[in-house]
Amino acid sequence: MSVLDANGLTVIRSGTSILREAGLSLADGEIVGLIGPNGAGKTTLLRCLVNLINPDRGGVRVNGRPVATLSRPEIAREVAYLAQNAGVHWPMSVERIVGLGRLPYSSTFRGLGRRDWTVIERVLEETDIVHLRDRQAPTLSGGERIRMLLASALAVEAPILLADEPISGLDPGHQLQIMQLLRDLARRGRSVVVVLHDLTLALRYCDRIVLMADGRVVADDQAAGVLTEERLARVYGIEAQIHGDGGNRIVVPIGPAQPPARPFETPTGKRSA
Repeated sequence: MSVLDANGLTVIRSGTSILREAGLSLADGEIVGLIGPNGAGKTTLLRCLVNLINPDRGGVRVNGRPVATLSRPEIAREVAYLAQNAGVHWPMSVERIVGLGRLPYSSTFRGLGRRDWTVIERVLEETDIVHLRDRQAPTLSGGERIRMLLASALAVEAPILLADEPISGLDPGHQLQIMQLLRDLARRGRSVVVVLHDLTLALRYCDRIVLMADGRVVADDQAAGVLTEERLARVYGIEAQIHGDGGNRIVVPIGPAQPPARPFETPTGKRSA
């Protein structure tokens, strides 16, 4: 069952098309990797999904309801969004910032309850930041900050999670930990879209991969079907080798594509074969 559907999303700013008839669907218990070169439109697509950007054309539905008709608290309870490079400059403890993820369930006159504290404790453990709970947010390293913000997004307990580069800046051990956490969330019935630049991790952990280039969705299929050496040459302009099979496949970039790749010309929104 599809919990999120976006179709024909077009975003034009200052005469430039940032998204071009882009679409994305997400099923119950599915983890989808959203990949593509810098400037491909990935972040813009995510921001449309949570109604932070109003597209010039196209629309988004969450559980069958147009996202444009939902209030901010309604969207927050349905879709948790971890933004790329989100800044945190407030002189607040990690624990308090993680607790902000419970705001969609609170009111002006009610503080955090037992259920809220149970959730906060769990996500602190899942993201390996229990030992940071009393630290002031501005004192964290980049990787610690990312894990704190992911914990805050997880604390929402929304059925859908959109994570924009959640492993950027993390060491290899925490990259694997976070990807396994997202994989486990999907197995427990949550639906996840994660923006990644590590193609090997996308192959290993994602059910599907949506590949974007120049504001378009140029491939949408099972992970192994999207990442091919020819497609990497066309979209990323690199020569790469793909080794292994099944869940053990790895992508090894070799160098710039030779000769230089031509633009990718897959029809918009059409799944690759």
